Amino acid sequence: MHFNAYILSNNSFYSLMQSFRVMENDKPRSLQAWLERFKEIDGEAGERVIDNLKDIAPDFARYLIEFPFGDIYTRPGLDLKSREIAVVAALTALGNATLQLKVHIHGALNVGCTRQKVVEVIVQMAVYAGFPAALNGCLQRKRSSKSLMLREKVDLPYTSISFAFISRSTRTQV
Repeated sequence: MHFNAYILSNNSFYSLMQSFRVMENDKPRSLQAWLERFKEIDGEAGERVIDNLKDIAPDFARYLIEFPFGDIYTRPGLDLKSREIAVVAALTALGNATLQLKVHIHGALNVGCTRQKVVEVIVQMAVYAGFPAALNGCLQRKRSSKSLMLREKVDLPYTSISFAFISRSTRTQV
């Protein structure tokens, strides 16, 4: 009985190793290709992240390119718009990754997602991650639009959600 389990586990391990070899052979191995995909998605915002990490943790900067953009973003099955929308949803739901959320909101817009679609995905997260996380996401989206508008010098249509907050003394809109 133990011998059969060993053979089974050994065969499973062999099959797993074979599938890794196939995946390794199919995967583009060019760091330059990964960097181009990274720049296509995140543009200047992503480059700033990598530049800031070069002096602190250069290996970590490389990992940020190799794993997500070399392994995950190059997988078949999802286009870049779908991947970026998924990342915006996940980072909104986390609620504690506002800088990364800003980068990926820019990334979603860079690959062709509409501003309205980004807002709708963030609002949808209120159901699953709570209103504070969705509120933070909407406010980050608003900040992203302002910085995008300043960088590109374009006039954005009003699509942001206005939230009213009641304080002890006055009522203000953000």
